[in-house]
Amino acid sequence: MTRGQQKAALLGAALGLLLSGGYLVARRIAARVQPDIINWQRAERIAHRIAARNPDSVLPAQARTALLEDYQALVRLSHDQIIPFIQLSTSSNTHEVEVLDRPLWVQRNLGTVQRLLQPLEDVYLDSVGTNSSTLFRLAHGSMQLTLSAQMGIVLGFLSRNVLGQFDMPFLAPPTTEESTNSEPTSRIYFVEPNIRRLQQRLEIPPDAFRLWIALHETTHAIQFQVAPWLAGYLGSLIESYVESFRELLRESQHPLRAMLLPGAEVKDDREQLGGLMGLLATPEQREMLVRVQGVMSLVEGYSNYIMDELGEQLIDGFPAMRKRLEERKRGSLERALMRLLGFDLKLAQYRL
Repeated sequence: MTRGQQKAALLGAALGLLLSGGYLVARRIAARVQPDIINWQRAERIAHRIAARNPDSVLPAQARTALLEDYQALVRLSHDQIIPFIQLSTSSNTHEVEVLDRPLWVQRNLGTVQRLLQPLEDVYLDSVGTNSSTLFRLAHGSMQLTLSAQMGIVLGFLSRNVLGQFDMPFLAPPTTEESTNSEPTSRIYFVEPNIRRLQQRLEIPPDAFRLWIALHETTHAIQFQVAPWLAGYLGSLIESYVESFRELLRESQHPLRAMLLPGAEVKDDREQLGGLMGLLATPEQREMLVRVQGVMSLVEGYSNYIMDELGEQLIDGFPAMRKRLEERKRGSLERALMRLLGFDLKLAQYRL
């Protein structure tokens, strides 16, 4: 055997070993991949890493308890001012208040998203069936890794920007049988590390800033309390959006593509959306999102109106405070990110 032949043989043997080793590693990785669309533990770890990267991101339970009474008083004051302003005869103050830090905000909202996506997870598992090929499991693992990272990054990013949040009834955990006969309790969250950071950066009096946020979120709570159909309507829109993915998965021969690029599954001649959004949403899904955004912009706009009108009456130096906040919004990284994603109204309730 010539030297050239020896080199070729050695190279072939090395390549064979490399391919064999790679195949064994791939099989081992594929065997560990869970069938879920999103690895919720991984998403939570990523979100928490982003949420808690600064020392002031976490508030001890004692500090949150000490602030709770102040926020409860602000919500009561807001409620008592809003009711006569909008000329309601009566509305019970059943608003449950909670002071959160960033990791706690992630925890509350991760559970909400998981509940929303559970029906989709179930249909996806039925679609893929018992497909256990190494190639499919690797492709599924890549999709799961991507979606889990995206979920964690978005939740982590929002946890650092949300000031207050009204936990909408249709997103809340299912009520127990004992509580179904009682009047529903709305939940209002205040993310204290974000409130404190922005208040100090803009040099706004802390009590005035907290009242301003309380006015906004309490208005949301009253909106859904006096118009119970609103929660049902929004809930039905979101359920329809999730159901559209379920239909794609049922009909598609390529469940992985249907999950990642639903727009690519559309086979008819209807006008398609252009660019990235054309792949990330079908025309029907885009229409559903526009309807959700339309309702949320109305809800949010009305809350902003109440907040500004009552803010003028209740907060000293309100015009100057409002001007600083408007300047902050115009340069908001959150707004730029939402616009980039194509959802500049998305999650409107989270920003003021």
